[in-house]
Amino acid sequence: RTAQQQAVRDTWHPHALIPEAGSTVSVTPLAPLLRSLQTLMAATKHAWDEFSEGHAAALPRFASSLADLAAQATQLGRPALDRLLEALIEFVR
Repeated sequence: RTAQQQAVRDTWHPHALIPEAGSTVSVTPLAPLLRSLQTLMAATKHAWDEFSEGHAAALPRFASSLADLAAQATQLGRPALDRLLEALIEFVR
């Protein structure tokens, strides 16, 4: 290795970016899920904004959107987010 190659390795640690032998790498791209979650989040926020402005009829729409969001968010594998969404669902009930 040249000094320049070693400097790049020391700076960027490319060896740490390669999965270990036998590791499982997800083949499921996150982009479609994230787009779907963003759309659901926007709908949920819109329903909440309407409810907050005094439109009581928006509350069931908020609850439904929130439930849909929570159902899809589990695919991210983020337990803290799952607990937060479940707590919000309980709050709305």
